[in-house]
Amino acid sequence: MNVIKGKKTILRPATVEDRRTIFEWGHESDIASFIYPPDGETKTLKDFCDDWKEHYFTGLSTELGRMFVILYENSPIGTVAYNEIDSKNRVELDIWMSCEAYCGKGLGPDAIITLCSYLTARFEVRTL
Repeated sequence: MNVIKGKKTILRPATVEDRRTIFEWGHESDIASFIYPPDGETKTLKDFCDDWKEHYFTGLSTELGRMFVILYENSPIGTVAYNEIDSKNRVELDIWMSCEAYCGKGLGPDAIITLCSYLTARFEVRTL
């Protein structure tokens, strides 16, 4: 799969090598408490890998879900993903940025809009 270009961002398919970095963004960055609230269960890299199975990073079963690294000015700034597409062409999305410095600049919405456009064109998803 090639990259997906938005107006401000580019979505690059995440790889297995990206797993640790994406885990760290969600658990150790300055926005981690927004992603996994402090009163929630502490997650390990193993927990993360159990939740975000290998197909999210290999592209072998794209109908089951896929994760992308959000690029801005050729730098990785976050991640966006979709989960399994159900029989009614509905899907759940997830997004988080690598740090607060990338929040509030319209980069997240651009990544979401870009992913939504891809999902409606590629999989005929109707409910996001």
